[in-house]
Amino acid sequence: MGLKIENARGQCYDGASVMAGCKNGVAVKLKESNPTCLYTHCYGHSLNLAVSDTIKRVKRLSDTFEMVKAICNLVKKSPKRETELNNIKEKAKSQAKGIHTICPTRWTVRGEACAAFISNYQFLLDLWKWSLESSKPDSDTQAKILRAQSAMNKFSFLFGVHLNKRLLVRTDMLAKNLQGVKVSAAEGAEYAQTV
Repeated sequence: MGLKIENARGQCYDGASVMAGCKNGVAVKLKESNPTCLYTHCYGHSLNLAVSDTIKRVKRLSDTFEMVKAICNLVKKSPKRETELNNIKEKAKSQAKGIHTICPTRWTVRGEACAAFISNYQFLLDLWKWSLESSKPDSDTQAKILRAQSAMNKFSFLFGVHLNKRLLVRTDMLAKNLQGVKVSAAEGAEYAQTV
């Protein structure tokens, strides 16, 4: 690529020891070659860790999110249920984005997943009704469907989904802003403070 290490002034990685390790990490090796090349823990990765820790510490948010994840998996891992969900949406002439499985590691893309879940809320309730009436799921699947249906009919769950969405949409936007090619450290800190 023709990059000169002596021109580098900064390096940014996640906290993995192979990259940021204080003895043999890439950051240390680069700093040996160029002492002015300072290491910074990636803002996006730091944000992801902070969001993950925060959601996990608030029981209402973490419980709700675990149920959303289970419901998405219940639909996405069954071509039959996913097809029927699409049929239900088509009959309603809905333009709502489809639900999708939730990335297990990236927390700063989950606001969109919550928004899609909310826009499909009634369609999912219709899907559970269809699933229980028209098919004969095994007892384990039937129990999961009944659990999903029961959770979705509770105010506390609906409140949790909306609260997760409101919080996570903002951190999703912050993550995108932090990854901008022209964002300085000062601008990144200002964006984070605003959120």
